[in-house]
Amino acid sequence: MQANSGAIIADTFPIESRGTAYGYNSLGWTSGAMLGIVLGGVITTFVGWEYIFFINIPIGIAATILGVLYIRDAELIDSKLDIIGMLLLGAGLALISYGAVDFVSVGIATNSILYFGTGIVLVVIFAFYELRTPTPMIDPGIFRDRVLRYSILAAFFMALGYISVVFLIIMYLQGIRGLSPFAASILLIPGYVVGSLLSPLMGRLSDRYGPRYIAVAGQS
Repeated sequence: MQANSGAIIADTFPIESRGTAYGYNSLGWTSGAMLGIVLGGVITTFVGWEYIFFINIPIGIAATILGVLYIRDAELIDSKLDIIGMLLLGAGLALISYGAVDFVSVGIATNSILYFGTGIVLVVIFAFYELRTPTPMIDPGIFRDRVLRYSILAAFFMALGYISVVFLIIMYLQGIRGLSPFAASILLIPGYVVGSLLSPLMGRLSDRYGPRYIAVAGQS
């Protein structure tokens, strides 16, 4: 999903204004995350945690309608959909995720090890399959580009650090401090507000000075 949003922006906006466009895209991510945390806290506290998954249904419908209306392909490429690759990767990631959740909920057990191990095997099979299919879902050749390769690594470590910190903070506020999900979500809002306000400005600055130093400073 993140790769698609970035590709759509790069395909739609000229290079001299892409930084600004990415800044507003980041504004959407941070404000959406802020709204999601608050709504998730409200629903979990006053309704039930099961209902947080239904929030994505109207959002997905609206996004689909807007995408059909406003997103246009600049160039159509005659290629086949990599159905086998999609099934291998989807099944592998689903099993890894389920196995990891199972580790947390029930501990080390035969089922959790089986789920996790099978998922790893499917992801490895997917990687080898992508090297041999003529129309891969993920073209391994793109990783020969040094800028793209290190940008993906940077984004990976940034997301890893961010999600880990937010997860630990939420667990601390609810588990150790004993706050409700709603109260814990309120305490996280200031950081998202700052990120939302700075995103368009940082995007404009990256158009002027380049993204490298701004991105490194932001991750630091």
